[in-house]
Amino acid sequence: MSNDTQRILEMLSEGKITLEEAERLLEALGANEPTPKPASEPIIERATTEDGGRETGDGGDQKGEPIGPDPGVKMGAGAFVSPDVKIPPGSVIGMGAYIGEAVAVDSAIEIGMGAYIGEAAHLSRDCKIGEGANIGEAAKIGADATIEIGAVIGEAAHLSRDCKIGEGANIGEAAKIGADATIEMGAVIGEAAHLSRDCKIGEGANIGEGAKIGADATIEMGAMIGEGTEIGDGATIGMGANIGEGAKVSPGSHVPKGGIVPEGAVW
Repeated sequence: MSNDTQRILEMLSEGKITLEEAERLLEALGANEPTPKPASEPIIERATTEDGGRETGDGGDQKGEPIGPDPGVKMGAGAFVSPDVKIPPGSVIGMGAYIGEAVAVDSAIEIGMGAYIGEAAHLSRDCKIGEGANIGEAAKIGADATIEIGAVIGEAAHLSRDCKIGEGANIGEAAKIGADATIEMGAVIGEAAHLSRDCKIGEGANIGEGAKIGADATIEMGAMIGEGTEIGDGATIGMGANIGEGAKVSPGSHVPKGGIVPEGAVW
């Protein structure tokens, strides 16, 4: 068993990728083995510290040329890029990463080891995709956005510029995240939720489906925001607070740590 195959199986056992994704990566690994050169031009392979990939060159100058779909693209072992996708020079695609059909990449990009980019996703300029992150079909990642290790972006979700999505966070399908928003580690954003610019969602917080979070609002660690709620601009929801379904929290209001706002209530 090759090291690449072993790494994919480890990622599967750790829950970082699904069985379907593992199968795709293993299939891609088999399809992307380098073609040997004649004996007169021996292949020299050396690992890169940046992405677990390798470069090839002839034995004469040993300078090497980057492996990848286009010149100037570094691609780790076992990575797969759909033939119809244009990857700009200067990009780094980590080992075992997968980029599906019709993906748009606006500029040079860093995609971490084992990351998955679904069909028709749009990666705007200078965004960064961490190891094991999963970008759903038709999702859009804004310019300079950062998706950290293991984060999941649902299908058709829209992330604006300079968003920061923390490790293991989960953004639901068709959710919209405003510019400069911060979603911390392990937070969950429900389907079709709408988070406005500069809002901050704390570690492990849960935002229900269809909820609306106003600009500059802060949802602290572990807070629970019910489906269809509305949190006004600049409001603060304290650590562990619980906002019931359909409730409304007025702009600039403060719900204290552990506070409860009943369903349909206005705070």
